[in-house]
Amino acid sequence: MKVRIILALLAAVVVVGCGDAKRERAAEAPEIQAKPARDLVARVNDLRFEPAAGGAIIHAIGLPPRQGYYGGNLVPATEENVRDGALHYEFRVTAPRKETPVGTRRSREVMAARFIPKQMLEGVARIRVISSENALSVRP
Repeated sequence: MKVRIILALLAAVVVVGCGDAKRERAAEAPEIQAKPARDLVARVNDLRFEPAAGGAIIHAIGLPPRQGYYGGNLVPATEENVRDGALHYEFRVTAPRKETPVGTRRSREVMAARFIPKQMLEGVARIRVISSENALSVRP
């Protein structure tokens, strides 16, 4: 009876030890998590300025070349975002991982919005959103 208990405990220790070895090897393997590239959207089709409490919201609709693009974002074009009395933003999107059909214009549209605080709007004559093929501007 004691021999069975000792063998069972020994087997449990061996099994647990094997599990740790696998975890160590997995922990040693480098984790590669590449962020998807964020491309300029092909075209900006619509740009609106909407006053809001404490600032304003700009809304943009972009048109990528095919379906599946996502994560539309308006990113400051430069570190010093105000140039020549204008705020400049790039309309960035994430491309799909697989090939997708072109689809209809409506099915490809991606929307993005950004809040701009009142302090940033002081002295700004226009807000410009840039894509790879065109740019649209609105006046605050």
